[in-house]
Amino acid sequence: MDGNISYGLYTFIVKIASTSVFQVSLLIVVVMMLAYHSTNLNDWCTVVAQKNVLLVIAHPDDECMFFSPCAQAMAKYAENVYLLCISDGDYHGMGKIRPKELIKSCKFLGIDRIEIIFNKFLQDDPNANWDKKLLKKIFRDRICQHRINVIVTFDEYGVSGHANHISLYHALNELIHEESDDCIAQIEAFALKSVNVIRKYIGIMDIIWTILLKGNSYVCINSFGGCIASQLAMRAHASQFVWFRRLYVIFSRYMLINTLERIG
Repeated sequence: MDGNISYGLYTFIVKIASTSVFQVSLLIVVVMMLAYHSTNLNDWCTVVAQKNVLLVIAHPDDECMFFSPCAQAMAKYAENVYLLCISDGDYHGMGKIRPKELIKSCKFLGIDRIEIIFNKFLQDDPNANWDKKLLKKIFRDRICQHRINVIVTFDEYGVSGHANHISLYHALNELIHEESDDCIAQIEAFALKSVNVIRKYIGIMDIIWTILLKGNSYVCINSFGGCIASQLAMRAHASQFVWFRRLYVIFSRYMLINTLERIG
């Protein structure tokens, strides 16, 4: 059944890609991407340059499904990059497999400082709101331990609406507004901007809206090599690479483009 669905979607994609309208549209998008880079709007690298950066995710595979463009930029330009994964992704009983896949994935993204939290109160569950007090303590400890300058996580919509993703944002938002000591006061906090479902699945075409709606946000766009690394990183999560995620890596703008907004 899955094979029939995948073949049908593949046939549909080939027909769309062969149309002149699609080809012209793709050419326009490529030109816009080149213009974007040439005008130095791809500015996320300036934020993280020579900084200690902490990327906070909820589950193994978040790093490549959602944060790949900015994660690779951080690995290239930051002084040190730390990845903190708050759960082992055991929702379907794969808690022993997925942490290993995360480590493999991060090699393609250029990240080697990885910490995974194993806590019975922070279990992978799309309907569970994690304890903010516990999350804030975890964040604060790592920020102080690694002398973090920049921290990145999901926004209040969590990209996919996953309750665990959203919990990370609310905990971080509270932490930076409540704490006033030097350890927390000096950090810059950023959230990965969620977009509507249409923009989410038009892939590279979303560069048009990204540029038009940029405002004061920061944008990071994958290079061609970065796109390949993103694909390889996702394939490292073999337990998760089912047919609908194969489609996700083709169509999702998050494999290509990240927009980040300041928290606070």
